[in-house]
Amino acid sequence: MAGYAAFVGSAGAAARPRAHLTSSSSGLLKNGARLVLAVPRRVRRPSALSMAITRPERYKSTDWIKSLTTIPKSSILRRIRSHIVANVIFAGFVFFLYEQYPKVDIWSISPLPHTVLGTVMGLLLVFRTNSAYDRFWEGRKIWGGIVNRTRSLGVNYMNYLGPINDSPNPEVSKILIKLDQAFPISLANHLRGELEPNAALEKLIPKQNWQEYIVARNRPLLVCRLQSRYIAQAYAAREERDGNTNAERETMERGINDLVDYMGMCERIVKTPVPEAYSRHTSRFLSLWCLTLPFIFVKADDWLVMPIMAFVSFALFSIEEIGHLIEDPFIKHPSAPGIDLPLEAMATTINGDLQDMITTVDQQLEALAALPPPAAPAEPSVPTMRFGAKSPDGATEPPAADVKKAGWEWNRNI
Repeated sequence: MAGYAAFVGSAGAAARPRAHLTSSSSGLLKNGARLVLAVPRRVRRPSALSMAITRPERYKSTDWIKSLTTIPKSSILRRIRSHIVANVIFAGFVFFLYEQYPKVDIWSISPLPHTVLGTVMGLLLVFRTNSAYDRFWEGRKIWGGIVNRTRSLGVNYMNYLGPINDSPNPEVSKILIKLDQAFPISLANHLRGELEPNAALEKLIPKQNWQEYIVARNRPLLVCRLQSRYIAQAYAAREERDGNTNAERETMERGINDLVDYMGMCERIVKTPVPEAYSRHTSRFLSLWCLTLPFIFVKADDWLVMPIMAFVSFALFSIEEIGHLIEDPFIKHPSAPGIDLPLEAMATTINGDLQDMITTVDQQLEALAALPPPAAPAEPSVPTMRFGAKSPDGATEPPAADVKKAGWEWNRNI
């Protein structure tokens, strides 16, 4: 077969009903003997593009100039501009009142209440942002588990049900690996609330199950059910063989159960927001604190109270808004792109790894198809002899009575 070097081996005595592949993708078992399959490896030159991990861009301390010059383009600034404009307008109104009525006692209010409450407000903002980041990081850890589990399931499908084993239908391993590829894509659509299935899913879901997938209420759960269904069919049609098939099936079913658990964890984050009372109290506290701050600044800073309030509002409301954005790490924010978890990028990583496994399974199937069919063992011809008849070498068999007598004499001598 083109693309393969050779099959080297010796024929055994006992013939198997079909060619068996060993647990290594480079070996075959045929007629009880081990055949070595040499698969040529493509030699690649070292390149930055061939790295297994593509590192995302990270902030560097040298980016501070770029960070300052891009403030007008900040997505956070666009989302909180109503807060900033309202505080600047109110600060201008306070300045107007101060110019008209400079002798009113309100301008001599002590800054001590704002100083004390500023500490409390800082703690509220920190707790609010940290709780939101905990949810963001939990979502990332969950998807890290999904990456690991889908990879291990792909390896199990390839080794337990693929051509390197004795599955009666090695093609089922490709179906299962494709369903494994479909899970992260389907889960990403499910978490983002996208009703239309991804175009790539139609190539991964079996045609006979596509309509079932379209009408399913929980599509990633259906993908897990399909995997379990095909595993059950594969082991139901499996003949007796060496090894513990129950342990293999239990390993794969446990992996599918883990995917279902990960899906439930993600749904818990989506369906359980930070308590609304806490968010509303933080927002009210911050708004009232900022709106009353010009009464403290206006006497000392005069008209500069307006740019000061613009800066203070930007600093504080942006922290609160970041907490709102990362509270749900799975939803896309059109006005703040890139702040959600890159689910599509992680799904692409998973699919790339599993696609390599599918390529390996295809190579193993081609190697299996190239093997000659096992020859049926020749049944030995046993000649029927009768006592007194001549044997093939001309000797005459003794009569039955003589054989019986000889046996009796031998037994008696014992």
